Amino acid sequence: MQKKYDPYAALRFKEFNFFLIIRFLLVFAWSMQFIIIEWEVYNITKDPLALGLIGLAEIVPAISTALFAGHIVDQNEKKKLFVFAIFAFFIISLGFYFVTSNYVYDNFSSKYILIAIYSLVFAGGFVRAFFWTNYFFISCINSQQKNISKCSFMEQFYLAVSFCNWSSICRFFDSLDWN
Repeated sequence: MQKKYDPYAALRFKEFNFFLIIRFLLVFAWSMQFIIIEWEVYNITKDPLALGLIGLAEIVPAISTALFAGHIVDQNEKKKLFVFAIFAFFIISLGFYFVTSNYVYDNFSSKYILIAIYSLVFAGGFVRAFFWTNYFFISCINSQQKNISKCSFMEQFYLAVSFCNWSSICRFFDSLDWN
């Protein structure tokens, strides 16, 4: 007797559902944070090149430490490293909150604020190398071998939805007349 095809079999795993929700929320929050940081840098510099340097400051440590991060993740307990990476992103987010506060703008020059922003972006790129390497390990662990293609589809679907939702929300607020 042939088994019935179940496209939602991956969603029957409680850990996988929790994992998808965490991924959705993190991607949504990172997208918001990245737009806000770009906005702040552009407000300070009025230079489009400065926006490009944000991406460079993040991608250089992410790519240069990816192999090292893969080795570290492979040798250690994955869930603990995953939680540590999320905690590190939380600390970086708090750093962004502080750097963009009125206190910092009142007491420091824009040069030091930009250095702090780029440093936090650089640290985020380093943490991102560990997070995404670890993410793929955990993703494979949470999905049973027979459901790996369904899990992969659901992961990509949630990722696309989180990006599209943030983009739609930005467009909605941009369309409002704030004056």
